[in-house]
Amino acid sequence: MNVHTTTSSANTRPMTWPALVLMIVCGMAQAAMPVRSGHAGHWYATDRSGEGWVLELRGPDSAWLYWFTYDSQGRQRWLTATGQIVPDGDDGQRIDFAQLVVTRGARFGAAFDPDDVIREAVGSASLRFSSCDRGQFSYNAFNQSQTFDVQRLARVMGTRCETPHGVTGREVADHAGQSGSWYDPTHNGEGYALHWATPDQAIVTWYSYDAQGNQYWMLGTGQLDAQGRIHFPDVHATRGARFGTAFDPDDVERFAWGALTFELACDGGSAHYESVLPAFGSGDFDLTRLTSLHEVACPWQRPTLTDLYDFSVTTLPIAEGTPLAPNDIQAYKVTDDGKVFALRTALDGHGYHLLKIEPGATDWEDISGNPLISSTFATDPKGTFAVASEWRTQSTSQVRLYRWDGTNGNWLPLDQQMNFEFLTMTGWSQSGQHVAGHGRLPGSTAPLPWLWSSETGQIALETNDLVRDGLPRAVSNDGRVVVGRSLRPEGTMMRPHATRWIDGANPEILRDTYGAELGVATRCNTDCSVIFGHDQAILDNTHPHYRQAWYWKTPGVAAYLGGFDDVFPHLFSAAYILNDLTSDGNLAAGAYTQLLREDGDTVFVRDEGFVWTQNTGIVSMEPILTELGIQLWTARAVTSVSSDGRFILLAGWIETQALNHWKAIVLKAEPKHWR
Repeated sequence: MNVHTTTSSANTRPMTWPALVLMIVCGMAQAAMPVRSGHAGHWYATDRSGEGWVLELRGPDSAWLYWFTYDSQGRQRWLTATGQIVPDGDDGQRIDFAQLVVTRGARFGAAFDPDDVIREAVGSASLRFSSCDRGQFSYNAFNQSQTFDVQRLARVMGTRCETPHGVTGREVADHAGQSGSWYDPTHNGEGYALHWATPDQAIVTWYSYDAQGNQYWMLGTGQLDAQGRIHFPDVHATRGARFGTAFDPDDVERFAWGALTFELACDGGSAHYESVLPAFGSGDFDLTRLTSLHEVACPWQRPTLTDLYDFSVTTLPIAEGTPLAPNDIQAYKVTDDGKVFALRTALDGHGYHLLKIEPGATDWEDISGNPLISSTFATDPKGTFAVASEWRTQSTSQVRLYRWDGTNGNWLPLDQQMNFEFLTMTGWSQSGQHVAGHGRLPGSTAPLPWLWSSETGQIALETNDLVRDGLPRAVSNDGRVVVGRSLRPEGTMMRPHATRWIDGANPEILRDTYGAELGVATRCNTDCSVIFGHDQAILDNTHPHYRQAWYWKTPGVAAYLGGFDDVFPHLFSAAYILNDLTSDGNLAAGAYTQLLREDGDTVFVRDEGFVWTQNTGIVSMEPILTELGIQLWTARAVTSVSSDGRFILLAGWIETQALNHWKAIVLKAEPKHWR
């Protein structure tokens, strides 16, 4: 049997010795979840800092475990085990490790002889997960049995756990596929677990022996150098703690071991080490890949949406109208159960009817109240209620907010008094419990942004001399964070700037990693820890991501979604518009202006829908619709995605000689190979 290491990924902070722990589970109070490739990585128990586990998922049914710990004399010990993924409960799984194996006998470095390696089965273990970052580890070995609650210390770049399509901000680089176990075939019985945690941080655990044939292990973090080598400048070792129930984290002594450098291709490479300890010296190894990780190819390549999902199509019933009686049903919102909400203009043009259609229904239900509503509305993720402002004429100063109750079908005014006149509702939380907009306070002509909830009523958001005319577009579910755009004077023009309010305080202007002020913030996830929008505030065609959509997480942590070669960056309208977002912020969607052709001074363009995820990048819906056999319309956009990402709503219009007819379809996305 080859003894080998596991790959793992790390958090954004460097991994330190006092925090490396792996745990396995049996008999948790919380239900187990399916085991996914993203459970690979480094795990630890918070009260056992100084020992740890590295888990590799090799395929959909198999795993490999390293347990880095100590013996009863305070010397290092490492155990390995092959695991099988088995059912655990109705929908969960666990990993059973039938044999924990310990080794001894070989010597470090030039004295290593694989025939000296003695392997001994000493027990068994089990690991299960209650979430992507927590689980339980149980073992029976060396006449002891314990169960630990464990939590993630580091993940493996390119693996998937929370979603099939990745997590926003968790970028994947081509070298993710180097993660795995590596060894020198002439040193069968020792090896390296190399895991890329982020594009800039790798973690290596080297399991080996000392000069007396005792097990020994070293750990370090590193990154690519200018020559493309992975350099670990600060490799450490430990000693002092005892195995099992005698373990005390205060006994762990951490000390410098030396440095390690890898030079790797996808299937082979070399390693060079230099130890500060005379007993280990320096040397080189030729490396061969021993294991690869499940779902992480080398080199890593972006999956397509159709690699990840099977799509089915529902065409919504929108009959063609006539020039005198247009049937302008415009679909705007899809819910987690596939309901769709739409607007239809009143015959006299004064207000909108709110329509709803249930999955499988053949006609729309008009759920409008009296008075009719304005052109924006909010619903909760399940579509059990809706909030909208009443239609306002030019002379109407007092406008109320109304709530539709899906249980009894009633529309009632919200019970909090509205302080603002000439108000417009422009934003809301994903829960639908908070709405925002802009209007005027009595006696004032200056437009101000406002926020409403049933607890606070309608309150004003701050503005200042540089940030004027705020327009909220999204609110966190707790109501503390509001994002949108405000206007700032730039010379003789007012420019839109992406703006964030926290607890109603002075607005903050958002910038990208280049220092450029961002344009319009349109959506955020449930707590607004991830904000999406489009454009830059000051248009500069030398910007490397001119006019693209973007996400922003914290100052200095932002990225652009990418673009298409056939986009048309019109000066007076956004090339990309970000329309909607899942509740976790990991799937965003909207529309971009697609250049069809240029004929002299005439430019022919249309809107095309897009979807973006971290792993797929930005994806045009046109080839997906073509593959599904959908007749392409003149223009279309992704207007909504359900909060869980299972439904994608595309709406637009098709041009005819008489008039433009509205169209809409719902795509249902079923993850492939995903439980």
